[in-house]
Amino acid sequence: MKRILLIFLLLLPTTTGAQFGEDEIIHHYFQSLIDRGDESLQNLTYNRKGEIISAEVFNVTEDLERRNIDHKLLEISPPFKTFLESLNNIVLNYNRMIDHRKVEDPRNYFIFKASLKNVLENIVILERSLDEIDNITLRDNEGNVLRFNTTGIREDLDKILKNINRYS
Repeated sequence: MKRILLIFLLLLPTTTGAQFGEDEIIHHYFQSLIDRGDESLQNLTYNRKGEIISAEVFNVTEDLERRNIDHKLLEISPPFKTFLESLNNIVLNYNRMIDHRKVEDPRNYFIFKASLKNVLENIVILERSLDEIDNITLRDNEGNVLRFNTTGIREDLDKILKNINRYS
């Protein structure tokens, strides 16, 4: 149901001449994904567990590809898919680090170290996807450039790196 609603919302401006253009809807959707990621990473900066984030849009893009429907989403979504996957891997592994931080136990130590390695690897991937996202240009109905705000995520990553550098 969510998938059908999302497709409908994305195609609505092209069929009804709505006030919001396609780019504005896409920008709003993906910016909210970035903002949710920011909230999840902020928890990690305080050594609290973060939340895994899901997005229906990637199911929609797969449906569009399967049906050979050309849509702007297909151009824009790849760096966001990488963003979401790497962000969720960071959250998952950082949560494991929190669960196994009593490294005196050898089992906890190995889980902690493996999770730390995964966090560091995924931070690099996430930063690359943010660079790609920063280069995406969308326009509103008046021709103004719409850019994604990745500043909060980048600040969170810096804080996380400072937190975990003492362990690596």
